[in-house]
This record gives sequence, C-alpha cells and structure tokens, in this order.
Amino acid sequence: MGRPVPTAVAGALDPAAVAPALEDLARGRFGPSTSVAGIGAEIVKRRVVRYTVDLRRPGGAGGPWRVIGKAYESRERAERGFRLQRSLWDRGFPAAEPASATVPEAFALVPDAPIVLMESAGGESLKRLWRTDRVRPEQARLFAEALAKLHGFPPDPQDPEPAVTVETHLELRCAGLAPALATAFPALAGPIDGIVDAARRHAPLAPALAHGDYHPGQVHVDGERLWILDLDPLHRGDPAYDVAMAVAMLRLLEEGSPRGGALAPLRAAFLDAYLARRGFDVASRLPVNLALILLKRACKRFRWQDEPGWEVSIARQIRCGLECARIQEEPAPRDLGETLARLDRCPVA
Repeated sequence: MGRPVPTAVAGALDPAAVAPALEDLARGRFGPSTSVAGIGAEIVKRRVVRYTVDLRRPGGAGGPWRVIGKAYESRERAERGFRLQRSLWDRGFPAAEPASATVPEAFALVPDAPIVLMESAGGESLKRLWRTDRVRPEQARLFAEALAKLHGFPPDPQDPEPAVTVETHLELRCAGLAPALATAFPALAGPIDGIVDAARRHAPLAPALAHGDYHPGQVHVDGERLWILDLDPLHRGDPAYDVAMAVAMLRLLEEGSPRGGALAPLRAAFLDAYLARRGFDVASRLPVNLALILLKRACKRFRWQDEPGWEVSIARQIRCGLECARIQEEPAPRDLGETLARLDRCPVA
C-alpha cells in the first residue's frame, strides 16, 4: 500500500546534520583522542539511515563504525522515541532473562534534525530468513521468547501515555476511518460494528508492555541473539495484539512460500514457546485481535486507495475480520493444539 517516503529522511542523509553528535559519541566510546575522518550515509528503509563513521584513533588505529539514525517528522516524536528506547536500556531490559533477546542502545537525540542515533543491530531480519527458507525452529522460539520477555517487563512508570484501548486502536491505528469506511460501504457497517463490539467485550483486564507492530520484519537474528527493532509503537496494551500480529504475518509468509505447509511447524514452535512463558489467557484473545488487525488494514487501504481492486480487498478483509470475531466467541483453547486449530480457522486475508 502506498505511503509517501517521510521528508525527514532527506535531512538525515546530510552527514553535517549528525556530525557533531557522532564526534561526541565517538570520543565518549573510543577515547578523547578519537576523531572522525568522514561519514557516509545510506537509507536502510523508511526513516532509517545507516551511518558509516570513519574513525581515526591514536597509533593509526581506526576503521568503520556503523550507527543507525532514525529520522522523525517532529522533535516531539523524536524525543518520545529516544526516551522509550533509552528507558528500556537503562531499566535493564538487555540483561533480563533471556539475555539472548535485546534492543539496540539509543545513543543520542539530535533534536534539531530531528534524529535518534542508536546501536546498529547485527545479523539479518527474521523475515528475510523466513522468505529464503533458512529459518530454524530455535529461531522461531527465540522470536517468541523475546516477545514474552517484553510483555513481562514492567512498563516505564514515567511514561505519561495512557494504555491503548479499542478506542485508541480505532483513533490511531485505524486513523479514525472506521465510520467513514462504513458510510462508504454500507454493507460493511454491520460487520465493522461486530468486530468492534467483540473487541470491547474481550478487552484485557490488565494491559502489559507491548510492542504494537511485532512481526518477523521487526527483529534481527544474529546467531543465538535476537534484536527487537522499531520501538516507536511501544505502549501499554493487550499483549495478544502483538502475538496476533506475529501469527498473521507468519501465516502470510507460509502462504507466499513454495514450501507452504512445511513452514507451519515453525509457527507452532513460536506459539508453543510464547504460551509456555505467558500462559493461555493471551491465547484466548488471539482471534479478536486478528479481527482488529484486519480492520486496521482495511482502513489503511481505504485511506490510500492506490491498489488495483482495493475495494474488493477491503470487503474481504472486513468479512474475514468478522469471522475471526465470531470464532472469538467459542470456548477458550486449553492447549497448544486447540489454539492452533482455532487460529487455522481464522482467515488472515
């Protein structure tokens, strides 16, 4: 779906915008006699720039140092992004068990840019490993254990943001477009109401620290270590939304792979590892969260209207979402097998 490239990235590509901050960081990390001989910049993906810093140190030592810069449209958003990521690091998230799951260290905020400079994660994305048939069951389990670790970590007591509710989902993730979508497509008004009503009935009693957009493209795997990336959506909310997002993306990766069902055991390994740590209360709310994800995607298509057949895709996603909401009303699963069977019946469009 079409999304314009953020204008903030253009400024981030100018090394002069970050040179003073990188020089200060280099001296602080590698010694006061360290200098920066040059800075290269390249776009990694939306809003993300990789800086290759050519360091010069006493005795002729030197070499490249890679730093990630994330560009923001406003200073306020950059400040929040830096605070959230820095708080995880300062409150001990990397050292908490399992230590194999971590987050990049946020180094500095460049408020006038506005850019957040952070550690460059190693390895490659789990999505790439999955698409190239190189993912292993232990990596799927690590993907789950990292998420369970995040959900079990205490939220920042200094974070003033309220918990994400169904209303917040409709306002922010759906960009407030659900009523307009129902008006534009009257046949979808009832199904949209059905999805929202089910989500309200099955809201969690106690929100947890959650990622908000957790899927295989948001983590890097480097050997036995996994990095959780893109922490801007971090919030207090329903952890089942994160699990549902991961499950939906894994299902789509399965359907897009020539190996198809051969990848299903990896999805089972993910769920088994997560539920072993966090329990079946989360499993019971997965269908309705899949419904909310489908509603969000339909609203996104309605916003951009830039794909062939977008009207048909929207109708399909809303119908699939309503089916997930109906499955939510069935008795809660008692074990992994029942959870998988229930999810297999939830269409992900």
